[in-house]
Amino acid sequence: NRQAEELFADAFAAAVNWKKKSHEQLFEPGDVNVLSARPWRASDETMFGEPTVEGGDEELGMQFVVEASIFNFNAAVPQYEERKGIPLVATCKDSDLQPLADTALQVHKELSRANFVVSLVNAMRKDLNQQIGQGNHVSAFPSIFETGS
Repeated sequence: NRQAEELFADAFAAAVNWKKKSHEQLFEPGDVNVLSARPWRASDETMFGEPTVEGGDEELGMQFVVEASIFNFNAAVPQYEERKGIPLVATCKDSDLQPLADTALQVHKELSRANFVVSLVNAMRKDLNQQIGQGNHVSAFPSIFETGS
């Protein structure tokens, strides 16, 4: 559901960029791609590192695989070059990669923040409430909005 993916991407970017000014944002919603979204069940091998868990079909939540693109706008773009008749498509210098590593570390720290999931769900609720107000209510995430979430 494309609308649900956009809702999640908007909320994910908002949660990661929590308390950041617009010029400090690590990435924007358009940089987020949901690769996979599925129910998270007790029988998943990732649960507690064990392949079999009591209540194997019980749905515990949702599991997402998400990628976020980051970009160094200050990277030096080399002039077109060829070596042995083959065009060089890219070159990377430490000065180009260091800002990307810094951004990746900041993203990692945000994802590790104790209240990250709460921020994500709150951002999703806010976006969903705006959609409802505009008459565009379609949610693929009803279970995360239940009480106790």
